[in-house]
Amino acid sequence: MTLANAMLRFAKSVMGDGGAQFATAFQARGQAQAAAPMLEFAPAGRPGALQHQSWIDDLLIIRAFMLRELRVRYQFNPMGFLMEMLRPTIVIGAHYVFFLFSPRTIPAGVPLEVFVLGGFTAWFCFQTTYNAMLHAIVSPSYCRLPGLTKMHIRLSRAGFNLIINIMFIYIVVFLLKILGDNIPFPDIALMVFVMISLTAMGFGIGLFMESLARALPVLDPIAHMMTWGFYITSGMYGCVSMSTGLLTPYYLANPVLNMIEYARHAMDPAYPIALVSMTYFLWWTGISLVAGLLVSHALRRVEHK
Repeated sequence: MTLANAMLRFAKSVMGDGGAQFATAFQARGQAQAAAPMLEFAPAGRPGALQHQSWIDDLLIIRAFMLRELRVRYQFNPMGFLMEMLRPTIVIGAHYVFFLFSPRTIPAGVPLEVFVLGGFTAWFCFQTTYNAMLHAIVSPSYCRLPGLTKMHIRLSRAGFNLIINIMFIYIVVFLLKILGDNIPFPDIALMVFVMISLTAMGFGIGLFMESLARALPVLDPIAHMMTWGFYITSGMYGCVSMSTGLLTPYYLANPVLNMIEYARHAMDPAYPIALVSMTYFLWWTGISLVAGLLVSHALRRVEHK
């Protein structure tokens, strides 16, 4: 079975006519490259293994899964997309009202919208990716297509969540400006970097915990409860740079908090980031990605034996 034929079958089954057109084009490209050297796409010894031509094939498979995600979630209906945006809007709006009538430690001159919108959007970016890693289940229909791996599903969901969260924060800021709010427009480069970094760490930690939970099912509840630990210590309800409490050093040990503070700084340069460290967060991200990939690979080798 060639990769192009498998993609054609997959796209027709899950994405309809549009997916079939995409896979047909993919098939034509594969035929044009038939003379090129090929690498094994699936683990050695797996029956019906697909032949992997290049990393571009992986990107096309991930793109196909992202299109499927779009079709399943929204049915290509704009109202479905608006409903997806409604949940975080309600959460952020409720917290905005809460902060209006409660004591809070927010730097003077920084709009409350910056604190709430920047913090919660950054948190959603990490949380949705982490949860997607825990629930990246391959359905039986995909299992019949060797070479379409669980990693493709994980990467497609991480990419999909990243795009949705970046779109969300800029759409909300744009709408607030239309309504006359004085909220600053976020620094595009820094905000996108923060979102990508949080997605990468959510991917790494989620992959690591999902692999451990598969190997030791007793750890599954812990894997699902970890987000609460990150959330409680992520500075969602106060500016850590203005805090002098005894627990401040422990809060700063949470890598998510460091990038949430940077997300707020990306929205308003006046927001202080004196105590947080991007280098610390990037070390966490790199280690979590390596650990997650190594544990997942080791577990996959054990399961295939």
